[in-house]
Amino acid sequence: MSAILEYQKTVYNALQANSGLVAQVQGIYDSVPQNAVSPYVYFGNVTSETAENLAKNVVKINFTILCVSETLGKLQAAQIAEKVRASLHLANLSITGYTHINTRFIAQEISLTNNGINYFTELNFEAIVSEI
Repeated sequence: MSAILEYQKTVYNALQANSGLVAQVQGIYDSVPQNAVSPYVYFGNVTSETAENLAKNVVKINFTILCVSETLGKLQAAQIAEKVRASLHLANLSITGYTHINTRFIAQEISLTNNGINYFTELNFEAIVSEI
């Protein structure tokens, strides 16, 4: 069982459960389809490492959620990012095969995309899980 894959399923479900987020975006994706319409949210880079300095069988997962706005301006990007953050930061999550210890928001960056129209928000999180 992969901590990353199980955790991503949990994060996806938490984002889908946020009705305000779902109402504001056109999709939440693992891999963005070519014909995706903005605004949308998708999974970025994910890394994991053992954190046995904390406890035996503990895994630290660093992951990125990316948000793409549909309009010129940072407001929509920031609003979507806040809904993502609220869904995950210090949330009580249930992960198949693992005990969720903590998920916390680390950092956020909003920037203009290469097309000069959409804004792109990168949210970085860190999660600590323990194998059951």
